[in-house]
Amino acid sequence: MMLRLWVIALWFLSSAVQAITLLEVRSSSDQDSTRLVLGLSDAPTFREFSLTRPERLVVDVSNLDARSLDRLARWSDTRVTRVRTSERETGSRVVFDLAASYRTNVFALTPAAGNPHRLVVDIIGYVAGERPVEERLAALAGRHAAHDAGAVADHVGGVKLADAARHALHDDGGVLVDEDGHGGSLSG
Repeated sequence: MMLRLWVIALWFLSSAVQAITLLEVRSSSDQDSTRLVLGLSDAPTFREFSLTRPERLVVDVSNLDARSLDRLARWSDTRVTRVRTSERETGSRVVFDLAASYRTNVFALTPAAGNPHRLVVDIIGYVAGERPVEERLAALAGRHAAHDAGAVADHVGGVKLADAARHALHDDGGVLVDEDGHGGSLSG
C-alpha cells in the first residue's frame, strides 16, 4: 500500500515538472537579427548552448511539454534552416539549425502588458549576401557625392551623405537618421 502511494506521488510530481505548454509563437526579422518569442503557460526553466559544424543553437526547457511544440517545428526564417524538437527525460529540447555562425541570446520574460510568460530567442547577424546598412550607405555616398560635392549633408547611420546620395538612398528605400538619432522614411 505504501509503495502504491509513493508511485502515485512520483507520478504527480513528474506531471508538475512537465506542466507548461507552448501557447503562441511570434517572430520578427530584419537585416540585423531575428527574434522568436515563445508564449508559455508558466515560467520556463531552461539552458541553452551552441554547437558547430553544422551551426546549431540548442535550448533545453526542463518543464515544457514536448507535445505542444509541433507549431514551433513549422516556423522558418532566413537565419534558421530547420527547427527540430524532441521530448527528453527531463522536458523538451529545441534545436535551431542555423544557416551560418550567428550570435545568439536566449532569455525569459515574465507576464506583462497582457503577454504570458515568454522565452525569447535572438539570432543576431547578417544573412549571407547582405551588407551592413552602414556599408551600403557609405557606398551610396561615395557613388553619388561626386555629383553634388557642395551640398549640405545629412547623417545616415553615422555616414554623411550629400543631397544626391540622399536621393539615391530614397530610391533604394532608405531611412534618414539625424544627429539626435531621430529617423524617418525619406519623402520626395
